[in-house]
Amino acid sequence: MIKVLLVKLGLIAQVVNHDSKHMMCMHHISGKYISGCRNFTETMGFTNEEWRDKSPYDYIHPDDIEAVLQSHIHTQGGIPKVIYRLRKKDGEYIWLEARSTIIGDKIITSNRILSGRIL
Repeated sequence: MIKVLLVKLGLIAQVVNHDSKHMMCMHHISGKYISGCRNFTETMGFTNEEWRDKSPYDYIHPDDIEAVLQSHIHTQGGIPKVIYRLRKKDGEYIWLEARSTIIGDKIITSNRILSGRIL
């Protein structure tokens, strides 16, 4: 079981570091950021060191926190989708569509940029 989990996490780490179509990030089950792919850090303007151990709720638009919280509550029952705004380092909010899943004590999130599509 532990070997299988480590293999899965290793594969996910490769996706997190190499995916170019989505902004992938990994969180601890507590919600604290662990790391994000290059596309995530470049788009958001933060380095992984600046994100590490921060709560995503500090960057989610206040009007979207409840929807994101509800999606996290239901993550164990499948892979929910949530649309929300996340604050970049420059203070601008961008619209994202996110899907998350839990593997072991990690939450893997794939974010797709929707800004420009939602008014």
